[in-house]
Parts: sequence; structure tokens; C-alpha cells
Amino acid sequence: MKGIHTDNIASVSASEENADFPASNAITDYRTQLWKAESTGTQYLEFSIMGVDFGKTMALAVINTNAVRVDVTVTTLNSTIIVDAESYYTEGDFNIVDLWADYPAQEETHIIKLEFVPDTGEIAQCGAVCVGESLEFLNPKYGLSENLEDKSILKKLDNGEVYYKKRNLVRVFSGSTEIRRNDKFYEFLY
Repeated sequence: MKGIHTDNIASVSASEENADFPASNAITDYRTQLWKAESTGTQYLEFSIMGVDFGKTMALAVINTNAVRVDVTVTTLNSTIIVDAESYYTEGDFNIVDLWADYPAQEETHIIKLEFVPDTGEIAQCGAVCVGESLEFLNPKYGLSENLEDKSILKKLDNGEVYYKKRNLVRVFSGSTEIRRNDKFYEFLY
């Protein structure tokens, strides 16, 4: 099992954005808070990413997109290509809306360009993008599980009526795992 340790996105810009769905929505932690383009066709988001120590792996996660293909290009600030337009397809029998991509760690600030190619006539959109150090969780132990928890409100009022307010379901994870400690484990993080 893998996860992204720290989100290293410094800034985001878009080829275009709907005023109600700005590009800044793509760097929130909410998959339903969308960035949407203004018009149909291929659109892009460009991210400035802070570097990490060499010897690590970086990962990119794109969550809740309607694109059938996402082209990923990673370059340094002086335009040296690290990853050249690698394509990830999200279409298929299962209507996959999320993608994960690993790439070599960069010690310096670098640029990631994501080109979203939606179906014909559709407007490109994306829920969240996370970029950071990729951590692998070794040996998940018994019962590593995922459940859904209903956060809806159900109360009986003093007058005997029932009050109900529908809320979203929340994914809840439980279990235990072994994690290797980083060399800098005891350093103050800010």
C-alpha cells in the first residue's frame, strides 16, 4: 500500500478556469471541490512543486477527474524534461476517475503539467491533485480495512417530530502497519 507523505505543491495555474470553479480548488483536500475549465477540449493545469531529498520517490495523485486521458509532463525550471508526456488512461469498464503516477525525486523546484483530455463535447474537470514523497507501507497486518460511515443527522425533536439532514458518507480506515522511520524522524517539522 502506498501513500503521499507531504503535499509539496507550491502553486497552480490553469489554461483556463470557470470563475465558480477556480484552479485553486485542485490543491484542496476535497475531491468534490472541482476545478473546471471554461470551454470544451483539452485543458491543462500546471503546478510548481517543491523539491525533496534525492533517493526518494515522488508520486502524483489526480482525484475525481472526468478526463479519459491525462498527459503528465515533468520539467525543471530551466525546461529540462524529466518525464515527457506520459499518458494515463482513465476510461474503461470501471469508469476509473483517479490516477497515481510515480516519478524520480527532484531536489529542486520543478513543474508538473497535467493535460486533461475529456470526452468530445465535455468540459475538463478535476477534484484534487496531490504531489509529494511516496511512502510504501510494509506488511499491513490483520484487518486492514476500509468502511463507510454515515455522517447524516437523525434526531427526535421535543415535539415528537424526527429531524433528518442528509450528509455525505465518509471513508474510515482501520488497522495497523509497520513504517520505517525516516533518518530525520526526530527533527522538528514545520
